[in-house]
Amino acid sequence: MIFRIQRIFSLVVLLLLIVFSKIGLAIDNNIYIDIQDVESPYFSFNENQEPQGYIVDLINTLNNDKYDITFVNDSSQYKGIAKILGYITEEEVPSGYYFIEMPHDIDYYVFTRQNANIMSLNNLLNKKIIILKNDLIFNMLYRYKASNILEVKSYNYALNKLAKGISDCAIIPYQIGADIINKQTLKNIDYIITPLFSYNYGIAIPIEYTEIINYFETGLKQSIENNEYKLIEYTWFENLSDDSNRFRINKLLLFIIVGLTVVILLLAVFIKFLKYEINASTSDAINELSQSNYSPLIIDLNNPLINQLITSAPMWLFVNDINGKIFNISQHMLLDIFNDTVLPNGLIVSDIFDSKLSSQMASYDRKLMSHKSNLIVEPIKFEIDNEKHNKILVKYPLRIVANNRNLFLNIITKPIIEGDFNINTLSSDFLFNTVVNTLPDLIFIKNREGEYLGANKAFYDFYGMSEGDVIGKNDFEIVSEEEANKYLQSDKIVFNTGIVWEHTEWENRLNGESIKLENTKIPLRNKKNEIFGLVGISHDVTRCYHFEQDLKIAKEKVEESDRIKSSFLANMSHEIRTPMNSIIGFSDLLADPDLTLDQRVDIIDIIQTNGHTLIDLIDDIIDFSRLESGKVHLKYNDFDLNTIIEDAYDFGILKKTQLGKEHLNISFNIGSVEDVYMIHSDQFRLRQVLKNLIANSIRYSTSKSLLFGYIIRDNELLVYIKNDNNLISDEVIDKLYSETTSSRIDFSDIEESSGIALIIAKKVIEMINGRLYIEELVSGRPDFYFSIPLKQAKVLVKPNVNKDMLEIPNWSEKLILVAEDEEINYILLEKVLLKTSVKIIRANNGKEAIELFEENRLKIDLILMDIRMPEINGLDASRKILDIDPDTIIIAQTAYAMPEDKEQYFNVGIKSVVAKPIDPSELYYMCNKYFNKS
Repeated sequence: MIFRIQRIFSLVVLLLLIVFSKIGLAIDNNIYIDIQDVESPYFSFNENQEPQGYIVDLINTLNNDKYDITFVNDSSQYKGIAKILGYITEEEVPSGYYFIEMPHDIDYYVFTRQNANIMSLNNLLNKKIIILKNDLIFNMLYRYKASNILEVKSYNYALNKLAKGISDCAIIPYQIGADIINKQTLKNIDYIITPLFSYNYGIAIPIEYTEIINYFETGLKQSIENNEYKLIEYTWFENLSDDSNRFRINKLLLFIIVGLTVVILLLAVFIKFLKYEINASTSDAINELSQSNYSPLIIDLNNPLINQLITSAPMWLFVNDINGKIFNISQHMLLDIFNDTVLPNGLIVSDIFDSKLSSQMASYDRKLMSHKSNLIVEPIKFEIDNEKHNKILVKYPLRIVANNRNLFLNIITKPIIEGDFNINTLSSDFLFNTVVNTLPDLIFIKNREGEYLGANKAFYDFYGMSEGDVIGKNDFEIVSEEEANKYLQSDKIVFNTGIVWEHTEWENRLNGESIKLENTKIPLRNKKNEIFGLVGISHDVTRCYHFEQDLKIAKEKVEESDRIKSSFLANMSHEIRTPMNSIIGFSDLLADPDLTLDQRVDIIDIIQTNGHTLIDLIDDIIDFSRLESGKVHLKYNDFDLNTIIEDAYDFGILKKTQLGKEHLNISFNIGSVEDVYMIHSDQFRLRQVLKNLIANSIRYSTSKSLLFGYIIRDNELLVYIKNDNNLISDEVIDKLYSETTSSRIDFSDIEESSGIALIIAKKVIEMINGRLYIEELVSGRPDFYFSIPLKQAKVLVKPNVNKDMLEIPNWSEKLILVAEDEEINYILLEKVLLKTSVKIIRANNGKEAIELFEENRLKIDLILMDIRMPEINGLDASRKILDIDPDTIIIAQTAYAMPEDKEQYFNVGIKSVVAKPIDPSELYYMCNKYFNKS
């Protein structure tokens, strides 16, 4: 009895446990959602570590405060707890989970580095691609080894790498990429207009949580119906809406193109139907078509419509005779095979395909000609230029109208249709309507009374009408009287003369957008050669028109640039010959033994002055060349503007001595009350512009004084160089900033000037988004002004550095390795260094430099490394030396001392750079700085 009571009690307890567990499952309101690898704007944490993003808002909307939701992105902390997985694709859903698809697809796009020559998805082969490690596309790309793959840990890192010019492209979700680019204002990034992959995303819920599944599915349906979902999408993708719409259009265009390719596979039947429609009328055409369904297609290759269909088909298509001679071919096929759009003379099938396939295609032609087959659809394999192809061949018999000659239409396309199909079972009506309605051109058919017999979807969409609004009506019933009369006149020309009428004009869309249409009207004839109607085609050539205008403008710019360059070269020839004439002439005079010491000193001063002038000219020519080729890039940093002004003053004092203008009084004025005025701009280029303008003013000015400085006005920095001591007046400033001022400088004003520095200054200022002005109050004394955007930076404490660059140091206990291949350069460097009593060993090239360093590693205190040397260049030699001893002090002594070059040297590990021709005081200072550290 007790045993039975225990069993009953156990069963009751078991039932209660089951009931309470069910109740506990039903009333458990705590849900953890494990978010997979997505970033902003889909999912991220704000500054307070609160989850935010499109996914968070969407799931909260579906939840509607029913459950307590916790979002996590590290599921390892919640093993056995997280109930919902999101955002994931259906392919990633583990077993035991139910997938709810969300209405928002994530499209992966190819973001490209500008000038990477990636115009379409076909260009990705052999490109360097950045992708997120273990992303959805990672395994697929890695499996096929399509490209060189760089794996990164975040989308943000990928785009920043791409913006810096590292790799060719990055494949990431579009919305995430666009969000990163907008927030960080990344430059140098473009994208391909069609998506690479598109994934349907959603959430996965364990199948045992039926209540949550039903609740979320109902919430999703309701959010779509009451537009809550659209509001969420608008909230997170508003700033990307324009591009998103563009990409949706491109995605739709991709589907249209694929669909059109499928339809063109069946083009033979369509052409046959269209030809009978042209040669016959109404019911006679249908009867004749059904009775001769297996006869060859009779066409006229000279018919503009037929010819256009063949040549412009976006696939491989050609027409050949029984001997294999090709009469017509699509431009798409010509471009792929011959990289040209012109059909080569005497082209035959065997010129394109291998002997095996050519023989196979010839046997197909004989089979069609003997009527043993009416249509051939066969899979083929072949190889062209070492590229293997696996395609579908469609062959259809043709017959030429003029001579009843037999030809064969060939269509070669990808095997995009799977399964068995019979092309003859497809309705010609269906094929005709599908092809015509898919084309973006406006197409319509009229009878001789001007009544519309049919039109395609593009035509109805353009005029905002339906088929019922157009069919059976004339132009006076559907457009304005003015337009109707215009259309009537062109119709009459076609009906009365039988010619093909062509005309180009501007038309307005319903949304007010103006487009340029290339209109063509072709007469339709029956078997008696009578015109019974016409077909009209309007092709949008707006992009071509704008492209032509851009080409015209570009052509004018090129011509103007050529004219300026010709003038520039003529002036440079004069400028270079002038100092060279003085250098050579006075060098010859030094050989005169009767010259006094004072005369020799004067001659040496003249030679040195002209030598400095020649160096300035060469530097300017190099800068001009780099600017013209677009190889100059701005590098922004924080720096003290007052220091730039002081450096320019020192430069001006030196330059006036070099140019023999000692009488010129140079002064400067700082436009800020602070001793240190920090700004954010390109320090090197600003210094270059200021020095160029000052040098130009000193060289050509006839005044007795020169004043330069800057003022700050309306978030702009205005710099001036004046031929007097007076400060710039408010009247002059107002004139400069006036839109009607005539003082803004133009190339036409300076191209005849011998001052190339002025041209360089103008180009650099425009790169910094600034403007250059010139004001010539007194003839021969131009005043220069330029303004650039002003962005202040944080004030930094200037280090107190004593640059005593003129004192010759004592380095008797030091050993320097000099790597220099040019004998003259080494002799000059040796004479400068021997004044310091330093010990020198010489390497004639990079290879010797490495060997000498290995032999004297513990003795060498510093290396002076030339960059351009035989055997091994200075850059590679420096790398290998630093691999041996990373603490080695290497100073580059080179003529390649542009900012871009210096950055490359510093990346290798070179400590500093001394530019050739070497200034002894600068060399002493630079070496002494590192000797003192050691």
